[in-house]
Parts: sequence; C-alpha cells; structure tokens
Amino acid sequence: MAKIRKIYQLIFLSFTFFIFTADTAITQAVIGFFHSLHIFPALNSAFGGSGARYMAFTLLLLIATAIFGRFYCSFLCPLGFLQDILSSAARIFKIKPGRVRNIQWLRTFILFLTIFAAIFGTGFWGWLDHFSIFGRLINGFVIPAANYALSPLAPYLNKTNYLQIEGLDAHFSGFDFYYSLIFITALFIISAFRPRWFCNTLCPSGALFALIYKAGFLKIQLSKNCPGCKRCEKICPSASITDGEIDYATCVTCFECVRVCPSNILKISVGKNKINARGSACTQTAPGAISEDKQIISAGRRSFIANIASVSAAVFAANYLSKPAMGLINIKKIGASMPPGAVNAHNFFSKCSACHLCISNCPSRVLKPALLENGIAGISKPRLDYDKSYCAYECNVCTGVCPSGALKYLPLKEKQITAIGTVFLDTTAKTHCIPYKDKVDCGSCAEHCPTGAVYMVKNGDVFVPKIRRAFCNGCGICEHVCPVLENKPIKVMPLAKQPKIRRLADSQPAQTPPVESGGSSANTNTNTNSNAQPADSKNDFPF
Repeated sequence: MAKIRKIYQLIFLSFTFFIFTADTAITQAVIGFFHSLHIFPALNSAFGGSGARYMAFTLLLLIATAIFGRFYCSFLCPLGFLQDILSSAARIFKIKPGRVRNIQWLRTFILFLTIFAAIFGTGFWGWLDHFSIFGRLINGFVIPAANYALSPLAPYLNKTNYLQIEGLDAHFSGFDFYYSLIFITALFIISAFRPRWFCNTLCPSGALFALIYKAGFLKIQLSKNCPGCKRCEKICPSASITDGEIDYATCVTCFECVRVCPSNILKISVGKNKINARGSACTQTAPGAISEDKQIISAGRRSFIANIASVSAAVFAANYLSKPAMGLINIKKIGASMPPGAVNAHNFFSKCSACHLCISNCPSRVLKPALLENGIAGISKPRLDYDKSYCAYECNVCTGVCPSGALKYLPLKEKQITAIGTVFLDTTAKTHCIPYKDKVDCGSCAEHCPTGAVYMVKNGDVFVPKIRRAFCNGCGICEHVCPVLENKPIKVMPLAKQPKIRRLADSQPAQTPPVESGGSSANTNTNTNSNAQPADSKNDFPF
C-alpha cells in the first residue's frame, strides 16, 4: 500500500506539473477532467454557469470519499505529497514530528468561507484553495527558478524543439515570487514539526473531505488490545496517532497504520468506528475515563454552537466583506488588459482565483500576474504585458484552460473578433512616431496588424500609420513591435468590457488595390486608401 500510494502521488504530481506547463499539448477533455478533481474550481465554475459537463466526476469524487475516506489527500493531492516529502526529509535529521491540533471552529470557518466565496462570486476563495495556491507556486517560483538555473544554457536549449526558455522571466521579482517563497518556506519548516499541517489546518478541501469521511463507511477498527509498540504512530504521515489515540479529523486514510500493525490488531472495517469518546481506536477505556453523559452532551452543545457561529461568520465575511475588500463593486475602468474571454471586469475578477493556469500555458508569454494595475481586485490575476509580448491572433489557449469560468471559452474565429483593448495613435506635434517625427518610412505596426486596424497612407514623401478602431481587437502586436523604445506613439488601452469588432473584409470592396509602399514595410493585405476609412478612424492619444 505504501509503495502504491507513493507511485500514485508521484504520477499525479507529475501530471499536475504537466497541466500547468504543457502549453497547447492538452485536449479540452483532459483539462475538464483535471478541473473536476478539484472541488472549489468546479464549484465556482458550476455556479458561474459553466463547467457542468464535468461535474459528474466531481460528484463521483465526493461519493468515493464517503466510501473510501480521504483518498484524494493520500493518493492525489500534490501539496500533500510535497508535505510528505518534507516531513520525511526532516526525519533524516531526527526531528520528531508533533501532532497537528484539530481546531474545529477554524476549519469550519475556512471551509464555509471558501464555499460561499465561490457561490457569491468573489475571487477571494483562490487564496485558500490548494489548487490555486499550487498554480501560483509553479508560475511564481518554480518556472522563474528553472529559467534562472537554465539561463546559461539558453543559446543551446533554444535551438532544440524540446525546451525553450527565451521569453520567460529568468529572474526573481514581483509579488507572486515573494508570496511563493514565503509559502514554500513555511511549508518546509512547519512540515518538519507538524506533518500535513496545511491539509489539516487551512485547506478547505481537506476540511470538506474530513467532514464527509466522518460519516463514511470504511473505518479503522480495533480488534484486540493495543500492545503499545507505536509502529502506527511512527508511520502515520499526518501524525494523527498519539499514544495509541487516532484523530479521525486529521486522518488522511492512507491505512499505513493497518499495514504495520502487528497481529492484525488494526483492521479496515465497514461501518462505524468502535472508538471511545476521545476518538481512540487503539486504547482500552479505563474505568472512570469516560465523561458523564451530561458533560458529553454539554461538550457537544458547545461544539455545535461554535460550528454554527463559524458558519454564520463565514457567510457574512464571504458576502458582505470580501466583495468590497476585493474591490468588486462598480468596476468601470481597468489599468491593464484582461485575457480574451473575460467578458467584463466584474465577471473576470469575481471568478478568477489567480491559479495562473492561463499564464503558464500562454504560448506567447504575454500574460503576467498583475500587482495593482487593476486595483485590489486584480492582484495576482492575469493581465497582458505588451512590453513582453502580444496576444497571438491564431491562439485561444487561455480561454480553454480556465478552471473557474473566469474566462469563457472562445472558438478561434470568435476570439479573433473579441476586443480586449483598443488602439490609440499619437499624431500630435510631440509624437515619437518615426514617419511623423523623422519623415522616414517605418510601418512595423501596420505590417504586423492582423485585423487591418492599423494601415498606411501616403503623406508627402512617406507613408504614415492611421488607425481604424472599429477593427482593433487589442492584441497589442502594434505596440510590441513598435521600434520606439520610450514614449511609444502607439498603444493599446484596456477595455472593462470586451465587445465584438468588425471584420475588415465585411467593410471594404471585394478588391482593394495595394498601396505602393515606396520601400516601407506596410502590410499590403490590409492597407486601403485614406478615403475609404470608416468614420471612427481617429488618431487620438489620451494617455
């Protein structure tokens, strides 16, 4: 069982790394199945009106938990596996692990806070759920660390088709790096003394699985008197056994205690646990050790009241505190473009959990985690950085990997006509645009524009760029390729809503003769005469 469990853990950890770093090599079916194995992304997606197709797998996961216990925590959870590795490493240095205290009211509060934050549509739940945390660790720490380590080999690796590190951040900086560094450090240090501390203290999925397992079928049952060898205590990966007493609230049902118990004293049985009032399956109850019935009832009442108070506080915090705190009220203006499929700012920021799956899978690497460009609501959530790259016209990967419904899936043709921003061009006397300022042909923006929103017209002896905003989808390639390094004359401004744009082919005659560029690099497929431009072609510069 121990070897099988470690094999499953290693396979699922590798699969999770693959999902977060595989770019376009993943099918929609694989992505949907992977997301369904994570409770809160699936819950948030379902309540947001998407993701229902794979909810059957989520329900099967919950049913299997009721039957087999917290097998997800034991066999599949990547963060749980990392904690097991760190705890095992600590034992090499003879650090004796202690028992994780089960703070029931805290676990109840975190569980229902996460549930109602997902139901009410606040991205706050992403800071509590292990799926989103793991994604930030990969994108915020693992990928930058790998790039930093491999950067000396970049000239050689980039010549291959297997590993490309060019275009990735090869340095450590930003909010997400420091967040990931602090979390990994805490994970390492605390796991050495309190195994599975995150799973059994802060993880809402772990709390939900423990709650379901409490009413489950498979239990660990005592068949004989415990000899006190403490083999089960030493082997328990979650330190749930102390002096023969099992804490079923933190037990991850790996059943390794059953494997090492001599003479089959511990067995797996179907039905309720035969345990004493303290939750022990391995100790005999001494005379007078059990509390009076009234004391037990009183303790039960106190626990019930504490749980009700925790649930009430969680509902209040999720609905009445998290929305203002996350800046989710009346979002009318944003400072950086959102990925395609966001629909509008409120939809995107309220559903996005900042798992960074779209960031790590973006082939052009234009998506970066935001700091305060989009306010508090956008912290750590993806934004487009046109200085780094641009949104590729023939790509819709990000719309297909989002687990929470924050990004609506857009078929490629629909994505191509969805505006994530709008272009502005400075044609004033202070412009730094090369054709306007230096009277020299350039045309890089028009040459690369895939929609014809930027085009060239004759102006004296040179061709100068003009814009048709009705055709701009905000991909940002014009801004990215502009050779002006500072004070770029052409920029893409973000949109709080993502409308559809017009197609150039639907707005011009069947045949448009190409404009002679006279040596410029203008795009002859999209250039038209200036007399044919739409009424909305304005060259203003509001920033």
